[in-house]
Amino acid sequence: MDRIHQPSSASAHGVGHSPSPSVTGARPASPVSQPSVTVASEAPLQGRQAERAARPQSALERYESTFPTLRELRQKAQREAARQADTDRPAYHPLEAAKRRMLIEGELLRAHPSLSLQQASEILNMGHVEQLASPIPYGDSLEKLATALDQLFAPGLQDELPSLVQLGAILDQGLGEISRHLEGQLDLYRQVLQHTLLDDTERAQVKAGQQALQAMAERWTEDIKGKVLGKAQALAESRLQDQQRAQQQSPDQMEVQTRQWQNIRDYLKSAQDAFDTQGEFGTALQHVRLDSQVEAMNASNQGLFSAMRSFMANGVPPGIASTLLYVMARAYVSPQLAGAEFVARALGSGMAIGAVHETLDNFAKPAAREVLASLGMTELREVDPSEVIPDPPRAVIVEGRYQERDAGQMAEAQAEVEQARKAFLNAQQDYKTGTLKGDAITLTSLPGAQAARELVNLLSSQNAASTGAMALAAFLGNAGMYGLQAMGQRQKTFSHEGHDLPTHVPKPAPQEALGRRLGNVLKDGLSTINPLDASVRQKYDSKGWSAALGMMGYNSVEGSIRQLDTSTTGGMASSVILTGLQTFLMQQVFYANKPAGDEAEAGGTGRFDNALNNIRDPDRETLPHGSRPGTTERRIENTYDRLRGVIQGPPQAATEITEAVTSTVVSGLGQLGRQVAEQASRQQQRLASEVSTRVFNTLAGGLEHVGRQVAEQAMRQRDRFRAAEPPGDIEMGLQAPRDRDNV
Repeated sequence: MDRIHQPSSASAHGVGHSPSPSVTGARPASPVSQPSVTVASEAPLQGRQAERAARPQSALERYESTFPTLRELRQKAQREAARQADTDRPAYHPLEAAKRRMLIEGELLRAHPSLSLQQASEILNMGHVEQLASPIPYGDSLEKLATALDQLFAPGLQDELPSLVQLGAILDQGLGEISRHLEGQLDLYRQVLQHTLLDDTERAQVKAGQQALQAMAERWTEDIKGKVLGKAQALAESRLQDQQRAQQQSPDQMEVQTRQWQNIRDYLKSAQDAFDTQGEFGTALQHVRLDSQVEAMNASNQGLFSAMRSFMANGVPPGIASTLLYVMARAYVSPQLAGAEFVARALGSGMAIGAVHETLDNFAKPAAREVLASLGMTELREVDPSEVIPDPPRAVIVEGRYQERDAGQMAEAQAEVEQARKAFLNAQQDYKTGTLKGDAITLTSLPGAQAARELVNLLSSQNAASTGAMALAAFLGNAGMYGLQAMGQRQKTFSHEGHDLPTHVPKPAPQEALGRRLGNVLKDGLSTINPLDASVRQKYDSKGWSAALGMMGYNSVEGSIRQLDTSTTGGMASSVILTGLQTFLMQQVFYANKPAGDEAEAGGTGRFDNALNNIRDPDRETLPHGSRPGTTERRIENTYDRLRGVIQGPPQAATEITEAVTSTVVSGLGQLGRQVAEQASRQQQRLASEVSTRVFNTLAGGLEHVGRQVAEQAMRQRDRFRAAEPPGDIEMGLQAPRDRDNV
């Protein structure tokens, strides 16, 4: 049987006890063959030159000939190793000792980026008695894991079935030790970078080693997936096939073994699929990748063109929806209600606005987003806190020394991680609708666009009061609102353990075809217009009532604008200001109520109770906040949330009352329908019973009549037979013969 790997006889140095190149895939420092030598005609070889030409070139000489500065670095490494091993001299602080080693390794790695961390360590220590090595344990854990699996599947154990308990214990121990080695190495690099004095060159050298460690972790991950777990899975599959062939000859004896090998194969497959994303190794790998991951995320939020794409992707769809809303609800409905009373006009316009707005939110907006995504303009997505704030590592560096946390320390560290994730989510809410900054953008961009339109209308010969101009202003206002909110979210970061973590990043480009995605939009949208769904009805009712209340404020200012004399500067200024105020009053009510449903769901309350909670307890955790607790900004935001609660009260109370009435009507109609259906069912059953009874009676009567006829016919036939029979012999009870010839 094949082996998972052949253990290397060469000792490994450098990064703890590094795995051998046969396991890790690192390029080994193997000697080269005797090179061909051309002797110069003008100068024959003499002394040591001739001796060197007569023997093969060693690996060390090959490296020194390739890297001119290597000899000096090796001497420096030898002096440093001897210095750290000298017990008669004062010992370095552990971080200082680690720093000196990292500087030497980093200098070599920067000069020769093709080298791996293991190679750099081996080259620096080759032939030295004292080894300049990392103090982090478990450096040979990868090779130990492969060896343990080799032994579990060894050819000499063909008749012994490995148990899942054994296999699980080997993987848990091996992957755990590898994880702790990576965590310890990584934390040691971070401690040196954060807590020792480094100039720019030295910092670059330490970072070169840190990057080499990250590359080593990725190689180890590939080796575990392919050369260790993959090979073990292939061996298990081979043993399973052998057992299946044997089972065909002895079904009863081999069934248990076959099932066991199936379990082992499946276990290894699941481990291969999930080991790098789950468990201790997944956590360690996430810590190793965190620096490059955060750097890539932040890079995706940089650049003018990236900002323009995010602005367009987040701003254009609501801008289109706002334009359609104005044309469909405002420009068409409002003139129809011009002669109505003040309240009726506000209610009619508001209900139309709310219904159209909710429908466009579920159809037009997502469809526009999908079209823009196909053009390379994807909207922002929220970063999951666990993406950038991993679970705590078990291995840590304390005062430069390696330590492993116990269960209690791990629980404390996990609690700190959960608190950090909550704070990250808090920062992620900033610039959203319902937060101070988000609504500040809303209540300036939309009124500002209409005020600018009115200014153009007054100062130019263009008719900026037309339906088209007002629809254009609605587009610019809404697109600007959501686009600016997206710009705020792009630059929003959360500081954690030396990283500036982005809260939002652009979504990746979609992989599905546009037609399929638009079909999904239609399918999802249809579920949002089901009038039998109470949550759907409440969304429409909430937007309708809040828009109606907003239209009361809007219409109340309209009369004042009409009375202004816009031929004067003061009149024009007043008209511009009042036009902006008009939109402000409308949007203030509408957008204060827009997140009411989500807030109520998060708090586990009804809509009206949520409005009351916004007044009584705006600082609660379930309410989205864009500011940190205990800050002046949070106190200002709490005051604003109380104002939102006051504004939310009437529309949300009306929404709940409307829903109560509607649900009662729907329930009553449903009950009435069930009663009618039950009555119809009973009537149908009664009719069916009557019909079946009649049919049965008819069939029974017919059968009875036929039966009587058959019986009568049988009686008549019997009488005829009796009449034709001769008299019987009295003594014998037999018939007398008719004549003697027949006797």
